[in-house]
Amino acid sequence: MQLLLNQAPISTGLLMCLAPVVDTPPTATTLSPSVCVAIIGSGLLACLVNVSQFYVINAVGPVSSTVVGHVKSCMIVGLGWAVSDRSMSMQSCIGIIMAFLGMSL
Repeated sequence: MQLLLNQAPISTGLLMCLAPVVDTPPTATTLSPSVCVAIIGSGLLACLVNVSQFYVINAVGPVSSTVVGHVKSCMIVGLGWAVSDRSMSMQSCIGIIMAFLGMSL
């Protein structure tokens, strides 16, 4: 818990310094209201994920918190595949299934 509390401000500072240099900001022609809502929504959801990490670590401990992080990663990959029109290889499917089985065990 203390490590996360010490790490969060440093990460925020680094992101605030590096994001303007590394990221390409949207232009005036592509900055529609829906893009603004998506950017603000993404930031709010990222904030909620970070805050929820404090509660997960406090409630179940650091090992379970790591497992929850891996579940989240697998869900992001699975949902990204489901939403996109790309096909998923058999190896990727087996990898995600093995990861979920390992986490559940």
